[in-house]
Amino acid sequence: MKIEILSVVGMSGAGKTMALDYLKEKGMPKVYFGGMLYAEMDRRGIDKTPENQVWFRQALREEKGEDCLAQLAVEDIKKLAEAGQRRILLDGIHYMSEYRTVKRAFPGDMVQVGIIADKEVRYDRLAKRPERPFNKEQAAERDRSEIEAQGIGNVIIMSDYFVMNNGTPEELYEGLEELLRKTEFLD
Repeated sequence: MKIEILSVVGMSGAGKTMALDYLKEKGMPKVYFGGMLYAEMDRRGIDKTPENQVWFRQALREEKGEDCLAQLAVEDIKKLAEAGQRRILLDGIHYMSEYRTVKRAFPGDMVQVGIIADKEVRYDRLAKRPERPFNKEQAAERDRSEIEAQGIGNVIIMSDYFVMNNGTPEELYEGLEELLRKTEFLD
């Protein structure tokens, strides 16, 4: 049976988590790259600070291969499909190697949406979020790392669709509903 994967990407603070939480409420399971990273950090006794996340993600890739998290995600997606799930959310592609790994594993089954927000809006959100808040300097460093070291800009530009998120949560949800209609993802 065919599965459909909706990959959600964007810069920190763009609203990926809010978008994914909204979509998850529609009954779709989520495969989360960050959760895999955090589990490995916990296993090794590494604090999950913004700085540690950046260097550890790179160290893990050097140790286990540049697409190691994507390989784990592919296995999780396959397990969900075997359990009868047909629509699956994917959260956390950061590198082109990860994007390629998932696309190769599920040819024609993945649609990617980029959640986009202005830098000022993103930085304000990052400062106010309850879990792992970033000050402006940390947010700028995270941007630099995601763009220069991870190449997330390349991943975002590969998105099939984009949803602008400078406004209210309701406006984001309207954009997501329009996307779901356009892609017939839930039909």
